[in-house]
Amino acid sequence: MAAIDKNIIIKAHGQTNALIVTAAPDVMNDLERVIAQLDIRRPQVLVEAIIAEVQDADGLNLGIQWANKNAGMTQFTNSGLPISTAIAGANQYKQRRYHQQLAGQRPRLV
Repeated sequence: MAAIDKNIIIKAHGQTNALIVTAAPDVMNDLERVIAQLDIRRPQVLVEAIIAEVQDADGLNLGIQWANKNAGMTQFTNSGLPISTAIAGANQYKQRRYHQQLAGQRPRLV
């Protein structure tokens, strides 16, 4: 708390990052002008980022696979496995796993 004069009281309110000022109207107007000159909002920029760590190793293949029910399938990778084969294999595994669960067997990856 700072007292400039007996009639002026200035307190800082940390939770709201504000000043609480008690003063005569003419002094209050002067203080408001000074505070308005100091209280300028800085320009801000929103930055969204994804940080990924990728290690180069033998057998590492990166790519994109696109599928569209009307246009067919395309892939950009050097894995050699067409997307249609990968989808068919995933569906077979899913069906096999479902039937094994019905039979009370524990699913296993072959």
